[in-house]
Amino acid sequence: MNENKNHFIKAIENILQDDTSLKIFLNGIKSIIPSRKRMIFLTILYLIIYFFYYNFIEYINGLESTLNMVNNVYIIVIPIFAIVITGYAIFQALTNGRTLLALLKANDNERNKFQEYNYFFFSISILYLAIIVANFLFSIILNILPKDWFLPYFTQNINNRIFCFFISIYIVFILNAIIEMKSFIYNLYQLFSSHAVASAIEQLKKGKRTD
Repeated sequence: MNENKNHFIKAIENILQDDTSLKIFLNGIKSIIPSRKRMIFLTILYLIIYFFYYNFIEYINGLESTLNMVNNVYIIVIPIFAIVITGYAIFQALTNGRTLLALLKANDNERNKFQEYNYFFFSISILYLAIIVANFLFSIILNILPKDWFLPYFTQNINNRIFCFFISIYIVFILNAIIEMKSFIYNLYQLFSSHAVASAIEQLKKGKRTD
């Protein structure tokens, strides 16, 4: 009994250590860092997109196509952000009573499951909020620039390479954020499972007391 009490006290102390927004942000970022397999996949995807754009750059208007892409991403990201915020609200609503105790008791490396879920939902919310803000700024800049604008003092070939580099990074970043929704759904499923198990245990204990 004392061991469980000490475990919960330590878990609470770990949560209270996040006393600044910077600590929360840094700990949250760790939960959405791509795995090694994901990084390999994203690198291959980046190379494919880069060479695709580089081979067809003469047939497209870079600024115009980028603006269209930013607008399309904006349309997709807004509903996803709403889903993420809803999921975060569900997480906060379910983590009470025995569900909270179960999550605090379950350890994953140095963190308990409550911290893992909390960091993840926080970080993915910040990720999509950052995409929305960045897209808004990109759309303003791209609407100001003339369609035939290019970087001065650089050759056309270098301009094309710079454009292909940044547009490929942008696309891969957005795709990675969308792929991360897989983890969002998985964590939400795990949370519902933990809540269901905690509720079932509570009902069993109530049944034993009445018997």
